[in-house]
Amino acid sequence: MSVDYQDRWVACTPNDVRLRAYNFPWGTKRIRYASIRAVRRVELSTVRGMWRIWGTTNPRY
Repeated sequence: MSVDYQDRWVACTPNDVRLRAYNFPWGTKRIRYASIRAVRRVELSTVRGMWRIWGTTNPRY
């Protein structure tokens, strides 16, 4: 497997993004690039995930 980027939680391969420990405490979530519809960059803050332990503020995503 060729990896273009990898850190403790995220790996970017030529075909997909892999999120480690997505299904706590194990399990890797694989997201194919073709299934990604949009990407939006946001600044982290206390309200926007900087201190988030788990989950999302918007349960639809």
